[in-house]
Amino acid sequence: MLRKPYEFSPSEIRGLEDIDTATALMIEGYALACTDLMWKLTGDTPCGKTYDPMVINGMKAHSYAFNMKDNGRHHDLTLYKDVGEILEDLQKETLEWLDSNNE
Repeated sequence: MLRKPYEFSPSEIRGLEDIDTATALMIEGYALACTDLMWKLTGDTPCGKTYDPMVINGMKAHSYAFNMKDNGRHHDLTLYKDVGEILEDLQKETLEWLDSNNE
């Protein structure tokens, strides 16, 4: 059996003291991957083609695709304990959206 030299899960990324550019790009990429999955599995996404699924500016996330904790378009990232919780929230919304659109 082939063993990995280490185990890694994006949901284990912790820390939210400051969202730097690399972390913001990683979260934006994760949101893009989630909407890409929605498109490939259902032919639709919760945001228009002219919008990025998420853009992070400082400690705010702007999203037409995800409601997150505050159910709006502009999300305060300080509501989350860490980056892992943000990713878990995006994943949860993606799965809920896929479930409701595959009925």
